[in-house]
Amino acid sequence: MFRCHFFRWLLFSFGMLFCMEIFCQGVYMSTDEITELKNKTKEMFFHAYRSYMKNAFPADELMPLSCKGRYRNSEPSRGDIDDALGNFSLTLIDSLDTLFIFNELDEFERAVLNILDYVSLDTDVDVSVFETNIRVLGGLLGGHMAALELKASHPNRMTWYDKQLLEMAVDAGNRLLPAFNTTTGLPYPRVNLNIGIGTPRRVETDTCTACAGTMILEFATLSRLTGNSIYEEKAARAMSYIWKQRNRFSDLVGTVINVHSGEWVRRESGVGAGIDSYYEYLWKAYGLLGEPVYLHRFQTHYSAVERYLGGFNSRAFPFSFLSVYMHRPSERSRNFMDALQAFWPGLQMTSGDMKAAVALHEMLYQVHRRHKLLPEAFTPDLDVHWAYHLLRPELIESTYLLYQATRDPYYLRVGSDILESLNRYARVPCGFAAIKDIRTMEHTDQMDSFVLAETFKYLYLLFSEPSELPLDMDKYILSTEAHLLPIGLPPVKSAHRGTRPASAHQDTANSTADFYFERDEQAEQLLHRTAQCKKPFEYGGEGTARRGRCPHGGLHSSHADADADAAAANHTCAPDEGEGLPQLEAIFRQMMGVAASGWWSRCSSFSRSDEEALLWSRIEAIRQPLRSIASVMLTQKGGGKKVQQQQKEEEEQSALPRTSESLISASEFRPDNLTHLQLIRRMGIVVKPTLDGKLLLHLDQTQAETPLMGLFGLTFLEQIIQLNQATPDSESSVLLTHTVAVLNPPYFGRLKFQAGPSRFGLYPGEEALNPTTGPQAPSEVARGTGWSDEEGQKAAAAGKVSSSPRTVWRPLTGPLVIAEPYDACSPIKNSGLYAPVQSGRAQNTSALRSEDAGEAGEREEADEQLTDTDLDAYRGPIAGAIALVTRGGCMFLDKARNLKEAGAAGGIIIDSTVGTSAAKYQLFSMSGDAPDDHSNGTLVNLPFVFLFNEEGETLRAAMAQRWRTSQQPAIGLISKEDDSPRIFSHALKALDTFSEAEGNTCYEILTNLKKEVSPDVCPSTHFFISALAHEGTQEPGWQFSLLADAVEEHILVVRVDDSDRYYSKDPTAWITLIDREWPISERTSDCKHLVLAMLEAVLSHTTDLESSFASNSSVVVSQNWISKINDCLLPISVQFASSKCDYKPPSVLHLSVCFRPTTCLR
Repeated sequence: MFRCHFFRWLLFSFGMLFCMEIFCQGVYMSTDEITELKNKTKEMFFHAYRSYMKNAFPADELMPLSCKGRYRNSEPSRGDIDDALGNFSLTLIDSLDTLFIFNELDEFERAVLNILDYVSLDTDVDVSVFETNIRVLGGLLGGHMAALELKASHPNRMTWYDKQLLEMAVDAGNRLLPAFNTTTGLPYPRVNLNIGIGTPRRVETDTCTACAGTMILEFATLSRLTGNSIYEEKAARAMSYIWKQRNRFSDLVGTVINVHSGEWVRRESGVGAGIDSYYEYLWKAYGLLGEPVYLHRFQTHYSAVERYLGGFNSRAFPFSFLSVYMHRPSERSRNFMDALQAFWPGLQMTSGDMKAAVALHEMLYQVHRRHKLLPEAFTPDLDVHWAYHLLRPELIESTYLLYQATRDPYYLRVGSDILESLNRYARVPCGFAAIKDIRTMEHTDQMDSFVLAETFKYLYLLFSEPSELPLDMDKYILSTEAHLLPIGLPPVKSAHRGTRPASAHQDTANSTADFYFERDEQAEQLLHRTAQCKKPFEYGGEGTARRGRCPHGGLHSSHADADADAAAANHTCAPDEGEGLPQLEAIFRQMMGVAASGWWSRCSSFSRSDEEALLWSRIEAIRQPLRSIASVMLTQKGGGKKVQQQQKEEEEQSALPRTSESLISASEFRPDNLTHLQLIRRMGIVVKPTLDGKLLLHLDQTQAETPLMGLFGLTFLEQIIQLNQATPDSESSVLLTHTVAVLNPPYFGRLKFQAGPSRFGLYPGEEALNPTTGPQAPSEVARGTGWSDEEGQKAAAAGKVSSSPRTVWRPLTGPLVIAEPYDACSPIKNSGLYAPVQSGRAQNTSALRSEDAGEAGEREEADEQLTDTDLDAYRGPIAGAIALVTRGGCMFLDKARNLKEAGAAGGIIIDSTVGTSAAKYQLFSMSGDAPDDHSNGTLVNLPFVFLFNEEGETLRAAMAQRWRTSQQPAIGLISKEDDSPRIFSHALKALDTFSEAEGNTCYEILTNLKKEVSPDVCPSTHFFISALAHEGTQEPGWQFSLLADAVEEHILVVRVDDSDRYYSKDPTAWITLIDREWPISERTSDCKHLVLAMLEAVLSHTTDLESSFASNSSVVVSQNWISKINDCLLPISVQFASSKCDYKPPSVLHLSVCFRPTTCLR
């Protein structure tokens, strides 16, 4: 059923007023349909609830296939999932406020009485701290608030109730408190309800980020309802510690952390399982408590997530919203997404990032539509990764929040679809059963309590009007388990810190929310004032509010009281964003890019329904390309009939016409066909010829005709690459990136960046390619190939490059300096800066020495001018150094020439566009910007590479750290290859040079990997080091032994066929585990980094030759470094491990290194 509108839209053009007629469609759902869906939701809820009460109560959960209750330890263990059970009628507690929201007041009162009569928390059971908090404590608090609402609206009901549920909540909170008795303040993952911590059965010290960071809402509410600050302080301290332990480069957090050491055990970072509700509780803690510190933390993490997890253009096409490593955010940690990520669109919407929320939600809904239910995990091409479906609420929650923000009836249709799928595939005679495999719809005997607490609650809220609910939902925050927690409870006076400020604009230095002084109060105040907008709909979006300003408004100074704060809100926001402006109109203006002005009322026929229709059509324009892409993916999987059915459904739902235009495939493309060239240009693809007659295809999706055409362009290029790989003897057109590394301690070459090469720069050893007389023929120059010596010979034999003269290139090492002027477009001074000064002003000293006295006088203290004398302390010679310059102002080749004339040994261009990175954008090869790619046929005898902005800023930060700690320049390296052994060898050689150490005697580091089964040792730690004796001509070596469990061993090694040989599977996994288990000693810092760098280098010799980690390069170091390595390892080595013990490890992995004399590097 459709509803159509015919309306006029006012446009201004050259000072003239026009009225433009627009026809728009919108999906419509009648009131009767919505009411029917609401009643159907209630019927399904009570089918499950009454089945539980009849067949399971007082058990924790219902087993819907067996029609009986599940008690703790009464059924075969299901592993960690049973930690939610505590023999305390979990499902009934979790369902309390759902009964009240459903307006089933009699049943709600009976449920409360049943809990008071039959439930006890004094049980000898180890339970999950996280699950008990959100389900039991949260359920009791939600039930208590529902009881107070019921008594207030119906004075004759529950007259007997006197905070009994609150008293039980206090009991639950007290039983959870012992879990926080750790050195970090992070709670143990489990606690015994009877004796607390100390039971030897299951004392674990590793907890997930969400487990430790999802306590603040319930604990703070408990503190403020009881007046006891201890609960809020414990939860706040835990959240503060997680924030403190974030990665300072990426602002991401890991998945698993040790509660005693604070070390990250698993550094994968995403928005799904293990982290999800930590982000949610930062955002909601600000809404519930008003503490700006939580808003600042959320905004920082949110920006990092959007920067690193999505990839290029992911805000519009979030098919690769994949987890990364917190310390290496450009590297994906897995290739699938999980169902828990479905909460993220709702979080995006409530924080104001509407476009991204609509896109991600639509992608998730397409996964649901393809499989009828959302699988527990799925791949970027929407296929099943884990086939379970546990009746989770996250997708429904996001659907509800998107509908609340937009009132777009499309989301009612989505909710109806999900409701129907649940009823069709999960309903059984005794409730609703989880699905073991959505491909076969086989059931499993499981119905979690959150099905009643959240899944049906959000469906009911979706189909209900506010007037139909028994309470005002705007007065409450819904916890991660969807329990009611009241907004606006007054803060509690702490015995340790005093009373926290009631409003965030006051001094918050003593806030309970901060324990480690890890805060930026200026940023917090700015964000808080932004949040005071009456409708801050753009917070977290793409507009000015994300940068700390309200839409269409300015900033206001801080105020001292609540009245001034309200005044600040009105001054901060535009006048017409006050209380009289509906939320829909504000969102509509932002979505359409229309500024607030008086034009809105000039077209009287522009009705409220017209505004809604135009907004919905704009949202539909975001969704429609995603549906088209999902259909293409399904077609490629061979689901022809399924595609036709989905297309038919899309045509019924879509508010925009479908595009049936056929697109060209890679096999059909002909570069001499003008029509083909025009078609791929519409996809955002530009064709450029290269010197050797090849064609270079460059894709810029922002230049595509539509976002969908941009995705077709990406698919087209993928087909081109596959076609080249499938063609015999075809030459790959993939760019071979170069590498920039930092060599000085504590990095020793481990801090590396992908860099774009230049087509005119030569490395040491390639000077023969650039004769001093006359130009070199382009066909005789192998530029930018990245070939090593052996590869160069093979290429010459194949006729790809002239075989005479043969080149032997070497990586370039040298001190890093910042060139002056920073753009390198004019003659460069003989000295540069060893460190960026005053957050980047060093690169433009003319700006620092501005003659504008008025401008200088207005600067803050941090912006004070530096004199020449001040700058001299940072300067060093440009000759022989690797110079950093910024992009822009002149051609790449001009910059390289100016550096060469100044005596620089190499150059690194840093992109001037803030926020660019290799994780988000494709690197490119810098040309000479001349028709023959090297002006006048001249090459430049220095390596010259390009870094994106974020990598460049990290490099500059490393320079600043080096200068601040040692008053020495950072040492850098530029290489054609990311070859760990070669980089490590040149790192130590360079450090020898700069320290004037003796380096005449050198050694090659050899390595061997073996696995010892049933070892006759009983080590006290998971990692230990022992010395190896002399063997022939070899010097003494070292053996690194690692006790890995089955999961870790699977990550570390792979067996070679059926032999006793093993390959190292992933050197980075080795380094992560050894780093975590490294013994503490007085020489921990630099020693650990040196040894880790050595191990990373030699591990590449133990991998399969086909692995991307493999390398044949030798690791060569001087006697000086052998002595340092020995000095580092000797104090922490062990001579032997006892063989007398009760438990021996099943296996030990031994990595041996030894030193053999060899020729030094030249």
